[in-house]
Order: sequence, then structure tokens, then C-alpha cells
Amino acid sequence: MVRSTRVKLRTATLCLPILVISVQQNAVNMTLPPFLDAQRYPVATIGTLLSLAPIFTLAARVPGGMLYRRGRTTARMAIALLVVAATSALYSLADSSALFIVVGALNGFATSIATTLYLPFFIDELPAGQARPQAMGLYTGSIALGFAIGGLGAGYAVDHWGYPAAFVAEGIVAFAAIALHAAMAPAAAGAPAAALPAPGPVSARASLRNLLLPEVTSILLAALFLNVLYKIPSTFIPLYGQHAGLSLTDVGLIMAGYALSNAVVRPISGSFVARFDHATVAITGLVVQGAILMLVPGFTGVPALLAVAVAAGTCRAVVLVSNTVGMAEEMREPRFSKGMASSIFNAAGDLGYVLGPIVGGGIASITGISRLFFVAPGVICLLFFLAHAGVRLQRKQWA
Repeated sequence: MVRSTRVKLRTATLCLPILVISVQQNAVNMTLPPFLDAQRYPVATIGTLLSLAPIFTLAARVPGGMLYRRGRTTARMAIALLVVAATSALYSLADSSALFIVVGALNGFATSIATTLYLPFFIDELPAGQARPQAMGLYTGSIALGFAIGGLGAGYAVDHWGYPAAFVAEGIVAFAAIALHAAMAPAAAGAPAAALPAPGPVSARASLRNLLLPEVTSILLAALFLNVLYKIPSTFIPLYGQHAGLSLTDVGLIMAGYALSNAVVRPISGSFVARFDHATVAITGLVVQGAILMLVPGFTGVPALLAVAVAAGTCRAVVLVSNTVGMAEEMREPRFSKGMASSIFNAAGDLGYVLGPIVGGGIASITGISRLFFVAPGVICLLFFLAHAGVRLQRKQWA
């Protein structure tokens, strides 16, 4: 079958729920660091508390993948997003570490179930003839666009309404995602799918064995370190901005630029990525992104920080698309089932979300917020380079 290089209207429509989920998710992520800072938590404690929700997100990935059944996601997505809505609103009442941990655990678990269920739904319901690279570029671009809208909206909401109203508004956004998914699911059931005929089931033992393949390990390492590096600015730029005298609206604008550059570059970077080995692009792009983030301490003005954010976001977009292409090539059936590949790939990224705030908070407790951005990206890139060098040695042994 000839695949169209154009994005079809049905494909664009299928991106709407994940866009809204991403708006909601990043609005909460943007609000939490200054909310905890306003309660006078130490910066290392903030990093630790913000790593807890991703731990439960990680724990829910495999169960979420096992829950997926084509044509049966509407009710399960609705339940998960209802929990997301409730817990997002309840953050405003979490005035102790214990309550924050409980709310964050439920929020992270429910968000993970929703996003894990939606990815295979999206892939299964692509219209016939739609090329996968263009579809996945639009999917990942929609996530980035949602993050941009969510970050900018959260900054404005906190500045003008305060934290309680902002958290409630962020919870309400989850209802829009429920409505969008419910509206399109019946139509999707009758749509011609682009999916290939399903092969025989892949055993859990075979999937675990295939995790040790060097090319798979390389992809998972890139997903891990890319998100560790992402969590440094997403967690600590709000704190850096406040210490530099910026408003949360200013910080939201900077983070929106970071996310918008992702949204624009991801859909158009497929042709560039296809010219190179995905592992080479991942290494180069991640190191360049780290070097760009090391420029943050040299600036305190919005225009300069916005320029740094756009440059870093562009590098992240290229690395992410390249690594997603690598996942599609190296983690496809019969090595992994569709649900297992999605859950493992997302779990590697979730582990980066867990480690990022912890690593950043630990370094910031020693260096301070301003010097954090000079030290942490360099450390992360060095560790990634060493880990990837180990994979290359492993590949030679397998050859």
C-alpha cells in the first residue's frame, strides 16, 4: 500500500485529545514548583517531592499497556482522566508533605494510564494510507504544543487568580480531554485503520530478552537521559526566574517558547532525521542541548532566556523524533508487542522524569539555583556519553 506523505484530517483530529491532556499535564507541572517554593520547602525537598508523581507514572506504564483493548478505551480513559481532574484540583489542599505525596501518587498513576492507553489507540485508528512518520511527528508535536499552552496558561492563572483557582482550572481541563476522546472513539471504530495485520503474541520472556539487544538499550538510554535533561529547566526555570525577579507569566512565556519550538520542529524534522543514524542524532543533539542550557546563568532578561529556551527546545525536538523513529524500527513486532513497546519506551522516559528533579535538586542544594544550569547539564551529558559508550562496547561483543 502506498502511504501518503500528507497528514490526513482524521489523523489531525486524533491528535486533539493528547494535545488537551498535555495542556493539563504541563499546567500542573508548571504550577507545582513555585507552589512548593511559596510554602518554603528547601530546593532539594522540592526536587524530591516532584519526583514522586513520575515514580507512580512509571509504575503504571506496564499495567496501562495491558489494559489496552481496541474499541474499549473510552470508559477506561474517562475513569483515569476523572482521577487526574480530581487530584489536580486537590493539590491546592496539599499543605503537608504527606498529603502532597498521596495526591501526587494518584495524579501520576492516573495520568500514566491515560497517556499509555491513548498511544496505541492513536496508532490503531490511523486512516488507511497515512504514513507513520508524518503521523507520529504530528502526535509528538501536539504534545509539545499542549505543553506550550499549558505552561503559558498556568503562569497567567497563578499570577492573576492564585494557586487554588489555578489548580481547579487545571483539573477542569481534563474534562475536555474526556469529551474529545468520547466524541471521536465511536467514529474511530468504523475508520479504516492503517495498522498491519497483527502477528502472533509476543511472550513476556521474549520481550525481556530483547531489552538486552544493544540497539534497544541505546534507544532506552536516550529516552532516559533526554527526559532527565528536560526536567532540569521544566522544574527549576520557574525558581530561577523568580530569583531573577521575573513574574510567573514571564516564566510561562519562556517555557512556552521552549515547548513551541518542540511543536514546530518535531513534525518537520523527520526528513532531516532520516538522513542519519538515529543513535548518532541522539548523541549529538542531546550534548548540544546540554551545552545550550549551560548558557542560562548568563542571562536574566526574558528575550535572552527565551532565545536559549527556543534553541534548547529545537535540539530536544530533533532528538525526540530521532529516538521515536528508532523505537519504531527496533522495537516493532515480533520483538515486542505494540502495547509492550509503548509501555517500555514510555517507562524509560518516565524514569528520566523521576531522576531529573532529584539530580537537579541535589546539585542545586550545593551550587544554588543560578549555578545549577551550568553544572547539571554537563554532568548529565557526560553520564549519557559514558553509558552510550558502554552500549557500543556491548554491540561489538554481540557482533
